[in-house]
Amino acid sequence: MVGISTFGPVLIVVAAAASGEGSPKGDRPKKSADVVAVKLVRHSLADGLESYFVELKVAAGWHVYANAAGWETSRDRAKPPADATSVIEFRADGKRTSAQDIYYPKGVARKDGARGEYQAYEGTVSLTAWLFWDDTKDASVVSVRVRVVATDGMTRLAESIVTAETR
Repeated sequence: MVGISTFGPVLIVVAAAASGEGSPKGDRPKKSADVVAVKLVRHSLADGLESYFVELKVAAGWHVYANAAGWETSRDRAKPPADATSVIEFRADGKRTSAQDIYYPKGVARKDGARGEYQAYEGTVSLTAWLFWDDTKDASVVSVRVRVVATDGMTRLAESIVTAETR
């Protein structure tokens, strides 16, 4: 996980059904962005920090590898797995900004032969980030980039960077 910044209202990126419905050829998804959408929602302002929700919506039948639960800056937080969902960066009017902290919720327990037991995000899940108000207060657009790796338990899709913005 790298530096983070603010987000705002909402932007939907991509979502596709696991069956391939909606694609011209009915092809199965090839990359994680084919089955994951992200939305950025500006929430509240307090003590010089503005909170944002980064909502991930994962298509039915798929899940993404979860990050270690807890606040990103916590010393007690477990090291996230290599394939974990992670916020890469926030930008305010295209300029990279830093997040004070990001909270990753606990995923649901999953198990497969290759990885063993792991945590996953399914359906809709919301990460919470706190951005510095001074970095975002004058921005007309706040955006986020999130790294995801999706699987249906048998097929691991290619890693994707999904983005969202808010005004």
